[in-house]
Amino acid sequence: MISLFPNLLPQSSSFVRAVPALHEIADVDQLFHRDSEIITEARYCLHHLLEDIRETSNAQLQNQFVKI
Repeated sequence: MISLFPNLLPQSSSFVRAVPALHEIADVDQLFHRDSEIITEARYCLHHLLEDIRETSNAQLQNQFVKI
């Protein structure tokens, strides 16, 4: 999902899209016809999704340490 947002992947990333492509979406610019308002909302949603994943992962790690 992050790969759909230009310049969000770090330069050190070795991510390569699947061949053949899983979809025809180049990036969010193309998907949302360069509508900056919608792209900003999409970035906001991605940010919150990643924050939720981080919080869930941290909570799971803490639960594992409590069991040990």
